[in-house]
Amino acid sequence: MKEKVLFSVFLSLLMLLAISPRVSVEAATPEDFPLYAGQHTVVGEVVVWNDGENLYVKYTITESGWYLVETHLEVATNLSDIPQTRNGNPIPGHFTYKNESHTFGTTEYTYTLPLDGGEILYIAAHAVVMNLIGDGSSWQWATEVIDYKQGTLKDGNPITDPARMDPSTTLGDPDDSFYSLGFVNESRGDGWIELGFGYPVYNGPGADIAIREITYGRPNYPEEKADVYVWPLGGSDWVYAGTASNKNEYSYIEIPDYIMYVEKIKLVDSTDKSLHSNNADGFDVDAVGVRYLYLGEETAWAGGVEFPGKNWARYFNYTVQETSE
Repeated sequence: MKEKVLFSVFLSLLMLLAISPRVSVEAATPEDFPLYAGQHTVVGEVVVWNDGENLYVKYTITESGWYLVETHLEVATNLSDIPQTRNGNPIPGHFTYKNESHTFGTTEYTYTLPLDGGEILYIAAHAVVMNLIGDGSSWQWATEVIDYKQGTLKDGNPITDPARMDPSTTLGDPDDSFYSLGFVNESRGDGWIELGFGYPVYNGPGADIAIREITYGRPNYPEEKADVYVWPLGGSDWVYAGTASNKNEYSYIEIPDYIMYVEKIKLVDSTDKSLHSNNADGFDVDAVGVRYLYLGEETAWAGGVEFPGKNWARYFNYTVQETSE
């Protein structure tokens, strides 16, 4: 009998739990603070809100071409509790919360922190942001011929057709005008051209370089090739990146992973001239494009109150709001 009574009580409790209304907590109204890059340029915002248990701090980039590289966050109940030098300059590397290697292309990132007392919080939200030309869906075409050496026809005679001799035809969007790299009196071609893009080339995900050769789509025409080299920014020599061919309209080349920034690109004819007639003149370059151009990185801070130090680092205050149930 005792067991039946206990079972009846247990069953009644289960029924009460099943029909009891669930309690939902409504988060407080978010507050947003501008994210400044390089002191004066607003590139996004930092939005803060709480739900009674946690504090949420969300970085959002709003300006095209800017991306998060690193973020550092410190939340304290006193300004003095934020890591700083003796002169009052904050030390982001010592902040409690950090991500120092965001995935390429990151424009949003949220930290979730447990609320731990204190009605008024001091928040230092720091970031390193990168500025690029290019969104991954288009190409940035060469803007400058840095240097060049045109080779010869296969038979060793000079190239004389004006339509094939102007290196500036390789600049800008593909337009069917072209420059022939040419051969020299060797088994492989040696004509070359060096191109610049106005800014350093950034090594992003996937193919970084696109090269259009004008004689594509001719199934009975022998292959023409050009070896592609990149000059690392601040480097001392060329690095081989791949080989372009006329077998397809475009050849896509990836910059080696260990090179992040490229100063210039070089194409060197590598056509097997034994496959060609005597009047052949090697790889014909219409255009060379890159996926991303690097404009630089900036340190960024959210808010408008400056730290007591001599740099422009900033913080802001956030008042923990009551939440409704």
